[in-house]
Amino acid sequence: MYKPAALLLSFAFMVLSLTAQSAELAGVKMPDTEKVDGQTLVLNGMGLREATFLKIDVYVIGLYLSEKQSDAEAILHSTSNKRVVMHFVRDVDKEKLNEGWLKGLKRSPDAAQISAEIKQFIGTQKDMQKGQQLVFDFAADGVRVKVAGNKAAVIHGAGFYNALLNVWLAAKVPEEIEPLKAGMLGQ
Repeated sequence: MYKPAALLLSFAFMVLSLTAQSAELAGVKMPDTEKVDGQTLVLNGMGLREATFLKIDVYVIGLYLSEKQSDAEAILHSTSNKRVVMHFVRDVDKEKLNEGWLKGLKRSPDAAQISAEIKQFIGTQKDMQKGQQLVFDFAADGVRVKVAGNKAAVIHGAGFYNALLNVWLAAKVPEEIEPLKAGMLGQ
């Protein structure tokens, strides 16, 4: 015969196992939800960045939004909180990382106007080890950058906010970014 406490405990574990879901890509698990400024965001999608013709896995990226959305333009124009998580599956040195950032950020039509913000952002980067993360919270006060678990900076201004999101979600991105964009959009 079941005791009420044991029945309640087993029910609680069942509920927790149903709510503590996560998604997985290339061996990287990301939770279905994250909190930014007290708001629960949902995992919109995940993508895998591969480099060179050898298709070497570099990082898994996840996009969190207030609600699922597959329209990149709608995401770019939304003022609601967002989070982007880059989980590295291999070591990447700071120089290589910054080379990629500069290439992506300079595609922005506002690159000249946000050169100080780009310089501040580049200054936050460091060598990333396998298993470490870069986390970007897009919030009302700007883009909060967290490098390997440490708060690195808050970069203010709509120009940088938009330029960073456009690295992955612009209408026209380089061919090597297309799989990331599709994954982030849940496609």
